[in-house]
Amino acid sequence: MSYSRAQMRVYWKGWECNPARMVLAAFPGATKVWRLLVANSTLPAWTMFAVPMVEHGVLMRETAGGTYNCRPPSLHANGLAIDINPSENPQGGHKHNFPQAFLDDVAAIKTNNGKQVFRWGDVFEIPDPMHFEINVTNKDLATGLQGASMSWKSKDGYTYDDSDWGDHATGIKWVINTGLMVGARVVATMKGDFFATRPISRREFATVALRLATDASIKDEIDD
Repeated sequence: MSYSRAQMRVYWKGWECNPARMVLAAFPGATKVWRLLVANSTLPAWTMFAVPMVEHGVLMRETAGGTYNCRPPSLHANGLAIDINPSENPQGGHKHNFPQAFLDDVAAIKTNNGKQVFRWGDVFEIPDPMHFEINVTNKDLATGLQGASMSWKSKDGYTYDDSDWGDHATGIKWVINTGLMVGARVVATMKGDFFATRPISRREFATVALRLATDASIKDEIDD
């Protein structure tokens, strides 16, 4: 069963133009990891959506693309949709540059009760190929995702796991307190590995620390 867009607006009415019920999801970009607002309970689905993005080279490039935007009746207002690179995948036709393997993998993301999680905007009456949106309810998502993969790696090999995000200062303290590298903040900042303006995971800090450290004995501590 596929829900209509009108049904989706009813199911997710409590999230409409309500940033308090949004959280940041990580999406791979050409030059950075994009952190974009989505409806809080949809985060696992978007984390899974990011995996085929990475695997098939579908990378965010344009600030015009994005997720939450308070403009009803669009499902962007509910934190349920993303636009990917509008200039390359413009509204109004079927022109797009998404690999078929990416589209197939996104279509294969399903809940444990058998619902297809994402709808592609190319099927709309006025095609909108840049657009992908959640097409299930909270109850559907609560059943879990089939074969859920909760992490993906950036081009530098970092693992982004949404269960492990923390602020920059906390991450720095973690590296220092574990004794991995007291000078990690200074050295890694110089190398461009740390960005104080975005959240970062403990595992990402650990990856950087491992590259900087010379003592292989710390590896077991990092893997714990």
